[in-house]
Amino acid sequence: MALESIISRYQSALDTQLRQSLREESATPELYDLLRYHMGWHDQDLKPASGSGGKRLRPILTLICCEAMGGDYRLALPAAAAIELLHNFSLIHDDIEDRSVVRWSRPTLWTLRSEPVAINAGDAMHVLAYLALFGDKQSQPTNAVAKSVRLLLECCLRITEGQHLDLDFSRIDNVRLSDYYAMISRKSAGLIGCAMQIGVLIGGADDRLADTYRQLGENLGKAFQIRDDMLGLWGDERVTGKSTFDDLIEGKKTLPLLRALDVLPADDVNHIRLLYQRGDLGEAEATQIRSLIESTDAQEFSSSEARRFFDEAMIILSELRPAEPAGSHLRQISEFLILRTI
Repeated sequence: MALESIISRYQSALDTQLRQSLREESATPELYDLLRYHMGWHDQDLKPASGSGGKRLRPILTLICCEAMGGDYRLALPAAAAIELLHNFSLIHDDIEDRSVVRWSRPTLWTLRSEPVAINAGDAMHVLAYLALFGDKQSQPTNAVAKSVRLLLECCLRITEGQHLDLDFSRIDNVRLSDYYAMISRKSAGLIGCAMQIGVLIGGADDRLADTYRQLGENLGKAFQIRDDMLGLWGDERVTGKSTFDDLIEGKKTLPLLRALDVLPADDVNHIRLLYQRGDLGEAEATQIRSLIESTDAQEFSSSEARRFFDEAMIILSELRPAEPAGSHLRQISEFLILRTI
């Protein structure tokens, strides 16, 4: 089954659950319209639109992992919505902290309105994520849901730790590869691991098995983030929706850059560090830095590292032997994460 077919199997039910989670029982309906804008459901005038906020792969992994245990994926819809809302809470705040003005080829929320409004909207999305876990008001939390609340809270804390590291890297010259991996383990890898761990818990897995699925997800998340770093430098802007200069202009310490700093001559390393320290980089400076990165094996090294984590994930997956067709779906999504162009 093609990836788009896998996604479409869950997309309608997931979209319905997400929309229900952004309820409007409030005297401030515009707040929820802003959240819908960020999710891709409203246009810049806050009117309904047919846009998309991405493929929703994290929550879909939650649903598939529930099925991997032989469970009905619909049981995991509240948890999947919680995962996606938590992810989007972090994106709203990240865009402010990183000064990103475009996401999914549209203005980011803080540029559409203002930083204070976007911060508040992100805070609302954060709370809605936890409320989404409980489903409708009549639902009684199961033991798996109670565990999921704690897992989601721990995951959110790790995301903020990872973001702290990411932001801190901008003032540190000698960021090591071990520092980079510590950061992505808490951000992209941590959330994907949590999404899969919660999915199998809802499906009936015990804690030990759920922890193994978390390890599987964390390896996939590391491969995903490395691929994201590569697309940030060498992706097709028409497909990714962001400039290939953005990460460099924002002073990001991505894996290709860190590899280049490890192997470039000292004069080139010092030149890059001086540019980063100066700040206010433009496309001319970003072009210089990218040319220096491309003079090394940074692209091949990054690709090899992504493949290494992917291979480790596939070893774990082969040992888990999830129920079909969930197992096949997990393999296909994993392959997309390592080969994706968006």
